[in-house]
Amino acid sequence: MTDRVIDPPEKPGPRVREVLAADAKPPPPQMLTESFVDLGREPLDRNRYVDPAFHRLELDRMWSRVWQMACHVTQIPEVGDHLVHELGDESLLVTRSGPDEIRAFHNSCLHRGNRLRAEDGCVGAFRCAYHGWTWALDGSFSSAPCPWDFPGEDKEQLRLPEAHVAVWAGWVFVNLAEDPEPFDTYIENLDALAEGFDMPNKAITLHMQKIVAGNWKVCMEAFLESYHVSTSHPQIRAFSGDYQTQYDLWPGVRHVSRMIVPYGVASPSYEEDVDVVAVLRQVTGSEPEQPVEGTIRSLVGEFKRGVYGQRAGMDLSDRSDSDVLDAIQLYLFPNFVPWLGVGQPYVYRFRPDGHDPDRCIMDVYVLRPNEPGTPLPPAPPTHRLGIDEPWSASPGVATIGTVLDQDMPNVVGVQRGIKAGRTPFVRLAGYQESRIRHVHRTLDAYLAAP
Repeated sequence: MTDRVIDPPEKPGPRVREVLAADAKPPPPQMLTESFVDLGREPLDRNRYVDPAFHRLELDRMWSRVWQMACHVTQIPEVGDHLVHELGDESLLVTRSGPDEIRAFHNSCLHRGNRLRAEDGCVGAFRCAYHGWTWALDGSFSSAPCPWDFPGEDKEQLRLPEAHVAVWAGWVFVNLAEDPEPFDTYIENLDALAEGFDMPNKAITLHMQKIVAGNWKVCMEAFLESYHVSTSHPQIRAFSGDYQTQYDLWPGVRHVSRMIVPYGVASPSYEEDVDVVAVLRQVTGSEPEQPVEGTIRSLVGEFKRGVYGQRAGMDLSDRSDSDVLDAIQLYLFPNFVPWLGVGQPYVYRFRPDGHDPDRCIMDVYVLRPNEPGTPLPPAPPTHRLGIDEPWSASPGVATIGTVLDQDMPNVVGVQRGIKAGRTPFVRLAGYQESRIRHVHRTLDAYLAAP
């Protein structure tokens, strides 16, 4: 089917590109472009979210073939550092095998199949705790007790099997397929969209990981649109242009989409007169100096340049207004959701929790700019949250914890509501939820592939 590019629907208020074009400090050129592909209006089958057989099909036909984000290079900074990356039945040891080398070994002893590692850590070699078979960090076989009892074994045949590995802007991706699509073509226009935002030079200040009582798609889809913001996050309506959000899809682009939410712009649903002083007080957490001159967008932009620059220990005066204000979110199928700007400095990741279609694992990374020319610091330890623990329980989480906690009842409610409902379908808006439909179209292509 040939993609049909159409004009986005008319919406209240100025378009995002008009807001950005009026900024005193303009954004990179690609931010002033817009593209929308008509994906139709068909509803989705509810079983995509709740059926164990469909969940199994995803694991077998999609997750086994795609490039999925596993970690950041600063989470395994030293030789021997490794993370256990699990999905369904699969388990990988994503390992710093050399100063400039990262490998992903299948986490299974080649003797009798025991897992080599049950948790993250740092080792000099991978040694099975059952019988002591041992492998070097490059995956080569080292030794086993009683070698006389295994005559004729070829050490080269005993190398640990590996998944494919790629790195983009410091983020490590793995692919379980024997002959996957090259990573450079898989990411399509991701590089062009991220240009000018210095993604490789951002440090992790907080990593949270939470078990969520919802399907991985239900959870992820809660963050691919701003249609819900006025209802779920009413406290930000005075300075968040939720219904003005721009959603970008490109013809022939399977894995990537974009969303730009303008900040410093009131939501069309906000019917009161905007009190500039009150908004500044809410956003900055301090009493503005009087008199206040300028728009909310320009005033908050200057404030955030100073705050974020102070936190990072660097001058951000040259950053665009959009960089320090807007929610600029990219998506790489199936589970990588990076936010580009300094003002919304996050990366999200979503994946199934084992074989349960009603549970998933969500990761949130909080980033900050790093001084150019200086090494990125090691990432802090992961703060793991149970299914009943709020995001706001994480130390140092700040306001993002409150926003995430407002989103969780929606995820849980959707998962339970779909199962309790009497309609076989889930309906989607044509424009504001178009990125969700795009996810499912790409998913279907993987499920249908031989």
